[in-house]
Amino acid sequence: MDIKSRKIEILQQNIKRKISEILFNMKDPRLCHDVLTISEVIVSNNGTVCNVHITSLRGIEHTRTVCNILQRASGHIRSQLSKILKIRMVPKIKFFSSDLSKVLFQ
Repeated sequence: MDIKSRKIEILQQNIKRKISEILFNMKDPRLCHDVLTISEVIVSNNGTVCNVHITSLRGIEHTRTVCNILQRASGHIRSQLSKILKIRMVPKIKFFSSDLSKVLFQ
């Protein structure tokens, strides 16, 4: 494994951990009392785009609704990440819904 891919992997782990903390502390009434899981975080090789895959216990339709809400709040989440992470440029965040059954049975 080369150094660049190792750095991307570490960045993905850090972003996953910090976004889950940010989501836990969000005060949006549409998101409280909801169990969300970040199933996967993929950062592009140049570090400009971050795809975050979300699952919810309430089903895929609810997960899609939550992803739309989070996509509208992605600027706020990105600014929170910039305060926490010590990187030059925080990637643009895109949220995608994942099917929980696919995640559980991998």
